Amino acid sequence: MIARLRVGGVTLTVRAARPTPALLFPKRFRPFVPSRGADIALRLAPEPVPTVSASDLLFDSGGTWRVYRRGRRLLYAFRPPMGEGPPARAVLTDRSRRRGTLYLPPSAAGRSRGFALSYPLDELLFQHHLAHAGGLVLHACGVAFGGRAVLLCGRSGAGKTTMARLFRSALPDATVLSDDRIVVRRRGRSWRAFGTPWHGSGRFATAGSASVAAVVFLDQSRATRLLPIPVANAAVRLLAQSFPPLWEREGMARSLRTTTAMAADVPAYLLRFEPDRGAVEAVVGGIGLPTGRSRLQGRPGARSLLR
Repeated sequence: MIARLRVGGVTLTVRAARPTPALLFPKRFRPFVPSRGADIALRLAPEPVPTVSASDLLFDSGGTWRVYRRGRRLLYAFRPPMGEGPPARAVLTDRSRRRGTLYLPPSAAGRSRGFALSYPLDELLFQHHLAHAGGLVLHACGVAFGGRAVLLCGRSGAGKTTMARLFRSALPDATVLSDDRIVVRRRGRSWRAFGTPWHGSGRFATAGSASVAAVVFLDQSRATRLLPIPVANAAVRLLAQSFPPLWEREGMARSLRTTTAMAADVPAYLLRFEPDRGAVEAVVGGIGLPTGRSRLQGRPGARSLLR
């Protein structure tokens, strides 16, 4: 049995010796399932998770996963849902996250759909593989319209899903690539944003892509203003909203170079906004992007200013 997932131009492939429900993707993943490719190749091993030593711990997320050193390889270990007992699954991989083994104890291998690759295992493999490949996974909503994409970045609760809904209401032809995670990669002289299956509360997830026109950092406020920010500030903010391998010197260095290059190439803004149509007007008007076939619809929002 072979399961594949393609996100941001990268394909994760897991091979199992026999069919197992643990590799059947939930419905929301189906637009991201390709027929070929193997940039990241894993073998499913229905075996207990390898034992680890506390002295080999490289990073503890403080949540459901930890990373350990295993010689020249890395072991991602994932706690069981209730947080007690030995790891429920693990991935032993090389440092580029290209080849490895996915360990799933026999008691778990026959369980519910998508168990083996459920959050956060799939995201981590893509995030850290892309860090070495010169890409980023950003905590952002991506909205494409007029042939370009605007990335709306912010922490949880900053308003990414709210902005996704406002854009879809004001610009019916706009496509929301995702309302929580966006892959960004350099393509020639431009940067391209890719949708992901890792959506937010709005459940926006599109297997499409578009050239990045601007990056907008979100800050909810009582008045709506779009403020240009300098390159150095943008680079720091981009790194803060990405997911690099914090314990790896090489991966962190590559992530720093990527965020610096993107900040130099792509205009960046701070959007202080009230959550109404005026926020969309501020972004569209301030950045100066065409809206394609759509015109802004709905009632006028609060007065927006570009400063």
